[in-house]
Amino acid sequence: MTRNHSIPGWGNAFVLLSAMLLCGLLSVHFGKELQWDLVSYHYYNPYALFHHRLNFDYWPAGYIHIFFNPAMDFLGYFLIRSFSPWWAEFILGAIHGINFWLIFYLSYFILSLAQEKFKMIIAFILALVGMYGPVSFSEIGSFMGDNLISIFVLLSILLQVMLFDRYYANQKNFLRLSIASGLLLGMAVGLKLTAAYFVLGMLVAYLFLPIPYVVRFKMIFVWSVALGFGFLLVYGYWMIFLWQKYHNPFFPLLNGIFHSPYFPAYNWYDNQFFPRNTLQTFFYPFYFSINGELVSDYFFMDFRFSVIYILVFLAGLCWLWRSLRQTISKKNDIDRWFIVFFITSYVIWQCYFSNIRYLVTLEMLAPLMIYLLLNYIIHNPYYRLGIMGVLFYVIFVAVWPIYRERVHFFGKDYFNVTLPGFAYQYQDAMVLTVTSNFAGKFANETEILPILAAKKALRSPAVLLQTYVIPYFPPKTRFVGVTIMDDHYAISLPAKKLIAEHQGHFYLLTSRRNMPSFLRFAQVLGLQKNGACGKVLSDRLRLPHMRNSAVLLCSVGRN
Repeated sequence: MTRNHSIPGWGNAFVLLSAMLLCGLLSVHFGKELQWDLVSYHYYNPYALFHHRLNFDYWPAGYIHIFFNPAMDFLGYFLIRSFSPWWAEFILGAIHGINFWLIFYLSYFILSLAQEKFKMIIAFILALVGMYGPVSFSEIGSFMGDNLISIFVLLSILLQVMLFDRYYANQKNFLRLSIASGLLLGMAVGLKLTAAYFVLGMLVAYLFLPIPYVVRFKMIFVWSVALGFGFLLVYGYWMIFLWQKYHNPFFPLLNGIFHSPYFPAYNWYDNQFFPRNTLQTFFYPFYFSINGELVSDYFFMDFRFSVIYILVFLAGLCWLWRSLRQTISKKNDIDRWFIVFFITSYVIWQCYFSNIRYLVTLEMLAPLMIYLLLNYIIHNPYYRLGIMGVLFYVIFVAVWPIYRERVHFFGKDYFNVTLPGFAYQYQDAMVLTVTSNFAGKFANETEILPILAAKKALRSPAVLLQTYVIPYFPPKTRFVGVTIMDDHYAISLPAKKLIAEHQGHFYLLTSRRNMPSFLRFAQVLGLQKNGACGKVLSDRLRLPHMRNSAVLLCSVGRN
């Protein structure tokens, strides 16, 4: 017989609905998000899929994000297209509030196993501190996708914990939970490939469970099959498309394996956030806790991972001391599984990503990890609760959330784009624009022209195309991206061919500061300014750093 670890039905409903309501209101309070990621690909990717533009517009391979699976952005795209901006933000924030409930429920369940006296109150505190992290809090109502993927991962972890509890209780009907857990985690990885490190974290944690090898193998096998099915369920269609068009099912990633001719033959990854030296490698949490720009595009401050680092060290010393004295107390096996999963997942994250956004699920679970480590180190419940209270207070008040680009103007249209009147004069025009280049310098079918772009053009959000404006052009307007390498314009041979074969009108789209150099680039292609230039207006210009960053659309034609 097993204890009842469930929260009463009314309590569950109250916590869930309250969290969703509060997070929905917080999302609206934070304002309408206009982050670079949203305006550059999170909105455009599903739009391109649903409006048959995947083989219509052309983007250079260095524009990495444009080739990501758009399934993760289906929800955000639907909200923006179907609701007013206010309601879109509220609904998305409310969905993100599910994370609070999952942290609360998981914490309550594990605290029940530990027979914690104040489990309801502590679980609430763990959920509160978990959601008030630099990423999780700032991304309430964000279209970045991190707070959405975390729902799948947290639910998968919860089902794993329930699976182990059921196995230890009666060894019956536990494989159903394994299937559900694997399915959810597979879907999370399919929606966002960076969630793959949780798979390895769970597999390693399985090795530390004291259960028969045959049962463990059965659990892992069933879980793995379900995980693969969940992955293919949301990513399979995109793998087929990428394979058929680029001969790489993960294009442009893993091209060192698949050798697509459209991208350099190496495995691209974002290396800007990795530790810079040996000391940082072994003590990274102490560095990025006070200087978040080491692992993020924006500053933040948060001490939760530094606290965990210290507690893991102290727990190791306690284990060694108790081993020598032969006084090791038997702790809950599920606690052990969770701690190993957390540590393993963090190590893999630091080795392969070191981007704080991809750590958001562990950020949410960090307070629970702190509680479990304190529970192992300190046996006296009152001392333990006192120290836990001090640590959580320090963590909570010291958090400096990450800045997100938001405006407090909603209006009727989400982006509120206004194009110059002449943009509608030609229904089948071609727009040349400058795109990001995350691949660096490469020569695959790419010609680097002797035309310098504006200084630091690749770092300017105004110079680079934000694809969110594309739906506001006539539907037959075709977009072709060119990029920048070594501060010079670069154009691929396929793009050059498309331009040469186009019989209609042309436009150039970039910032006012970059337009003179872009016009010189167009002249090399045989295009000359033959009409007006007009401003492209949108709510992005309401952002403080964008108010003086006018975006121009200029009419050009053949010489």
